[in-house]
Amino acid sequence: MGFLNTDAKPFKWKVEGEFVGPFLDIMRELELRSGVSMQFEPLPMKRLLLYLENGKIDGAFGLHKTPEREKILIFFNTPIKWITAHLFVKKGHSFQIKSLSDLSGKRVNLIRGTWYGEDFGRLIKQGKIEIKHAQDYDQLLQMLISERVDFSVATTSVIQAYLSKKNNIYKENIVMLPLVLYKPRPLYIVFSKASKLPHKYQVINKINHALKEMETKNIFDKITHPYGYTRFHQ
Repeated sequence: MGFLNTDAKPFKWKVEGEFVGPFLDIMRELELRSGVSMQFEPLPMKRLLLYLENGKIDGAFGLHKTPEREKILIFFNTPIKWITAHLFVKKGHSFQIKSLSDLSGKRVNLIRGTWYGEDFGRLIKQGKIEIKHAQDYDQLLQMLISERVDFSVATTSVIQAYLSKKNNIYKENIVMLPLVLYKPRPLYIVFSKASKLPHKYQVINKINHALKEMETKNIFDKITHPYGYTRFHQ
C-alpha cells in the first residue's frame, strides 16, 4: 500500500524517519480486521500514481476520486477522511475574492500531484493562473513567504497545523482567506486494477467488509480522537 510521502499533520508525519499518525493507525487496524497483510510505502505522488497504473503496487490510501483515477483504480466504498481546502496568502498581501474567477492572472503553488476539484482544475487547464509545484508543505509555505507566488492552495487542516505551532515563521507570516475552495470531499483507500495479486477480488471484498465494520463500530473516530480530530473534522 502506497501513500504520499509528505508530512501532513494531523494525518501523517515522520518521527525518526518513520511515518506515524492516524492514517497509519487506521491502515494497521484495517490490516488486523481484514486479515490482509499489508506493507506501506511512502512515494511522491507522480510515482505513486504511475505504480498504481502499472500494478507495481497493489493499492494506496489517502486519495481523492477523479474521473482519470477511476480508469485505473478501484475505490473502496468507505472513505477514511473528509477534507476541505482553502487559499493562503502572505500576511499583508490579502485580496478580495468572491469566486474562483477572481484568481485569474495570479500565481499559485500547490503540492505536486494534488487535486482540488473540477472548478479549480478548469482554471489550470485554461491557463488562467500560473502554477508552481512544491514537493512538500514546508517548500509550499516558503515559496509563499518569499513572494514567489500570490497564494497557496492546500488542505485546510494541514496548514492550520503548521500555523498552530508556537514561535514559527509560518504563524507570523501567513493567513487564510475565507473562501472555501470546495465542500468536504472524501479521501479513499484504492486498489490498482492492474494489480497482479492472486485472488485480488477476494482481497477487495475482505477490505470492504472490514472498512464497513470499522465505520459501523465508530472505529475511525476512536483512532483519530487521541490526535485531536474526527473523521469528519476538516
